[in-house]
Amino acid sequence: MAIFQEKFTFTNYARTHLDRDVVSVFDDLVKRWDLFFWEDGLLYQLYPLGPEDVLDETDLADVSDLIKTMRGEDGTEHFSRDDLGDIDWQGGLWYQDANIIKRVFRTVYVCLNRNQADLAMDFRFCLDPVVMQKAAQLPAETKEVVFLVYNVLCLYFFRQLPDGIVYFLFESGFVILALKLGFKLEDIIRDPIERMTSFNNRDVFCLEISASLAENPNDLGQDNNHEKKDVKYWVDNFRIYSQGNFGGSDLLNFAADKNYFGGCSGEEKELIVKILQLYTHLINGYLIVPQGDLVAVEKRLKDFEEKGKANDPLAYFDDKLLTGDISAIEPIPVSTTKEAPVARKKNISNIQADGIKKIDAQMIKKIVMSEFGYTEGDQFEDVEAVIQRLQELAVDYENPEIADLYYFDEQGNEFKWREQL
Repeated sequence: MAIFQEKFTFTNYARTHLDRDVVSVFDDLVKRWDLFFWEDGLLYQLYPLGPEDVLDETDLADVSDLIKTMRGEDGTEHFSRDDLGDIDWQGGLWYQDANIIKRVFRTVYVCLNRNQADLAMDFRFCLDPVVMQKAAQLPAETKEVVFLVYNVLCLYFFRQLPDGIVYFLFESGFVILALKLGFKLEDIIRDPIERMTSFNNRDVFCLEISASLAENPNDLGQDNNHEKKDVKYWVDNFRIYSQGNFGGSDLLNFAADKNYFGGCSGEEKELIVKILQLYTHLINGYLIVPQGDLVAVEKRLKDFEEKGKANDPLAYFDDKLLTGDISAIEPIPVSTTKEAPVARKKNISNIQADGIKKIDAQMIKKIVMSEFGYTEGDQFEDVEAVIQRLQELAVDYENPEIADLYYFDEQGNEFKWREQL
């Protein structure tokens, strides 16, 4: 599933920004480009269009060149991890070299097309000081490229970001830029959350992001007196208006209240409402558990704490000891106001006679899958990282056999999981 809205692809969006004389030229180019959906989205994210833009033949030629560059069809080479460290990104002089600019776009494309998370994170790391410390000193065009590239790298590889960078994105103008480019932030945030095995960690992660939004000082819209207001202003006023309820009806009523949005354009109001909806879902637990709410989350966390499992990495997969039929199914407890999520089958093979949980091969596999994602045929891209994680788990659970659970089968010429420890 794409992490951006379908209407924010270049070919769809560009049709409303064309000079009349180039409509047929554009249609012909689209056929020749033959873009994948994600390529179409990336093209718009690197070459965004605004309400005032009108595309002529020169613009379309530039877009064609950009597509060739991204795909490497013009011979442009992407940066390696070593190359990135040799460039003075903070100085801004690299922007004067057309070849470097082309290699920047080619590198972003390679990161996405080949899912090269390490290269993406190294690239992002090089741009961190530029974005956080030097942005104000950069020429406008250089700054625009840096922000667009940084935005794409962070959002497509959100799962790999350090928490500090995550919070920075939501307390800065990047959250506004991301929404303008059509990124579905709730889906992006939900991805790493679903891989967190501790519900306590999920809760903290969401609350930290909501706190970042609540302190965001970037301008967005105007009040009824046509005075510029920042994101913090809108969050503060919504909190007062809703009296801490943070429900969907409260947001609808706030958005319809004429006392607040009289000075905002339609686009500004839409962005504000999206930010407030995200803030609401971070606060009320909607993103922490499927179909959850704050009552359900607090109840689940309290249950974990009472059982001494608040920080147990296995608690998410098997939240209480079972006896009886191995096929027994029990749903996650939720409040009566929400439909229960899909129930999970329990496995009693990991319960010792004295009732103490022990680890088995399937539980280890679930932990690894939760951190590295589900891959076709269990073939991970970063095998070394998986093996290193297994070695760490072997130490944690005092079982050296865990380190050998994922092995290379020479006969099948592929990596496989062992069924048992």
